[in-house]
Amino acid sequence: MVGNSRNCCNLVGNFPSTAKGLISVSSRGNTGFQYYSSGSSSSVAIEPSTGTVSISAYATNKVHSGCAGRATVSINWQRRTDCDTFIYLFAGAGKSTISGNVNGLASFPSLGVSNPITHYNTVDASASSGPAALYTDNIQYDGIGLIYSGNPWHINTTKESQCKINLTSYGIGGYGLCLLQSINLQCIPGKVPIVNFDFIYVINS
Repeated sequence: MVGNSRNCCNLVGNFPSTAKGLISVSSRGNTGFQYYSSGSSSSVAIEPSTGTVSISAYATNKVHSGCAGRATVSINWQRRTDCDTFIYLFAGAGKSTISGNVNGLASFPSLGVSNPITHYNTVDASASSGPAALYTDNIQYDGIGLIYSGNPWHINTTKESQCKINLTSYGIGGYGLCLLQSINLQCIPGKVPIVNFDFIYVINS
């Protein structure tokens, strides 16, 4: 029987993180394998284990005013196998978007080429909560890379070093060095802006 000797129930107020504005942390692990069976013999080929960490935080301590805004970026990593582990190679700053008013919390980096590279109109409307609900009609800008200037980390995704964060040094689990996969910033009028980060890391057995 598989057991868990760790104390699995703790008060969230005692979570030891020093990361500013932290709201939630969620992690998952995964191990890939292939099962082979031939006659009376069988075997299992096991891949290195990887984990993901999702973090949400308040991007600032100020309530957002003005139009709604959003900023996103997906960072590119190429995975390679090296003996019994995975190696992730930084493959670029990633595709990014900014729409509406993000109050200076996100911007496009200067790359020596036109950035953002294009823009167009986007609409987000829903009457599911009644006809008095608000809808947004914004211009979305698409570009390369993102400079995020809020809490808990200032990140320029054109710089590989800033896309690698040791979460353990901030009291967030025993994950060690984690690779940033995405940033999603939401700015809603009357609320404090919230940012979501997704990371991946290699689990060392």
